[in-house]
Amino acid sequence: MRPRPLSFLSALFLASVCLNSATISAQTGSGTASPAAVAPTGVPPNGAAIVEPKRVGGAVSTPVILSKVDAKYTDEARKANVSGTVLVNLLIDEQGNPSNVHVVRGVGMGLDESAVAAVKQYKFQPATENGKPVLVQINVEITFRVKSKAPAAYESDPKFVAAMAEGKKLSGTQQINFAIDAYKKANKIAAGKCADCLQHIEELQMKTGSFKDAAASAAGRPSSPGQVPGMHTRSTG
Repeated sequence: MRPRPLSFLSALFLASVCLNSATISAQTGSGTASPAAVAPTGVPPNGAAIVEPKRVGGAVSTPVILSKVDAKYTDEARKANVSGTVLVNLLIDEQGNPSNVHVVRGVGMGLDESAVAAVKQYKFQPATENGKPVLVQINVEITFRVKSKAPAAYESDPKFVAAMAEGKKLSGTQQINFAIDAYKKANKIAAGKCADCLQHIEELQMKTGSFKDAAASAAGRPSSPGQVPGMHTRSTG
């Protein structure tokens, strides 16, 4: 699939990577991800008996990202002003480690390899079934977006800047609910157009286990069929 130029995507609302929920940003490039349930495929670990991955949903909880790295926006894609979403499929084992990470749908220009390299370094809180960690297979969508040269008007609003700073500070001190309120305030100042605010809110809601709220925050974002609410990753170049 040929990557689409920025001129075509500039009107789009900030896309999210669907690993069923998670988000990443980098000044030179960033991506977004969230887990999506897919058909199970047996993978024999180290020659052992085949273990069938579970489907996320019902009694099987969504895995949660505990740590992640930025997906790098490549120089080639940046020079060409290219944006796009890479769909990555992977397994997450009972210890929360990713494996069998591969691209299902790519955009080229080195962004596919960048997405895979980033996801391989993720660490998850494993999915569980009836309280027991289980192997699951999910899709992760990592969106690469060329950073707009012209900042939105609200970004220079002192009240917006203060609210964003407060949200970041509260997040760092694990005052999650207060941080969510701060980002909601910032998004309100931005007339609901602050994609970064929504992304931060969704990530924080996932940390508190508020999956329904996170799904509501992600409403309107592009997603893949069968996507499960949870994590998003974004890269901005």
